Amino acid sequence: MKKFLVVSIAIFSVYCFFVNSDVNKGMRNEFSDLKQEVAEEINKSSDEDQSVGSGGDEVKEFSSEAKEYFNKVAYGSEFDNENTSLKKWNRDVKIYVVGDKRDYLMSELEDIVGELNGLISTIDITIVSNESDANLVVLFGSAQDYNEFDSGSVGYTDHNQGLFIAYGSEELTYATMYVDVERTSTREGQMHLLREELTQSLGLCNDSYDYPESIFYQGWTETTEYTELDKELIQMMYK
Repeated sequence: MKKFLVVSIAIFSVYCFFVNSDVNKGMRNEFSDLKQEVAEEINKSSDEDQSVGSGGDEVKEFSSEAKEYFNKVAYGSEFDNENTSLKKWNRDVKIYVVGDKRDYLMSELEDIVGELNGLISTIDITIVSNESDANLVVLFGSAQDYNEFDSGSVGYTDHNQGLFIAYGSEELTYATMYVDVERTSTREGQMHLLREELTQSLGLCNDSYDYPESIFYQGWTETTEYTELDKELIQMMYK
């Protein structure tokens, strides 16, 4: 689930980190106000939308609650307290699936992609049939399967049943993720990990204990839906 971050739970653990040239490790940073770079981008987008004319779509207003939560989820990591810049995809995301392609997980993936495309207007997310066309690979299998597929995960999957690794310096350009379908015994748990890891691989990599129903909740849950607050964060990230 996390890049830049690690989540440890009594039984389940989810982890993620971003990679520049080396794996970054550290604690996450939190901010009380919306980061200036995001605030400026949102304000710029709002001004451009308003200049279109009275017939344009209503400008999205983000709640103060969402802005505060965004700072906890989008910046820093439990593995890198120095890297606090925003990282996201500036190109279309093309997903390829490998491993144990169970019908309910493939169906859930399609649903998640549809929901994300409904929230994001700056990039498109699609599922592709050829790995050579992909820049994000989803693996359904065991920890060993993922270690063999992406050696960067070695040492991190022992206590993590969901994990993603995203690559890029100024922006995200490639990512892998996995859902451990062997140690995660329930369908809901597997579907939760798929939704969380995939969403966090878009750049919203941290967890918080603030909202138990949120897909970004740090404790173990089997949440399989975005809350309205989660949707705001996704829209804020890709405004």
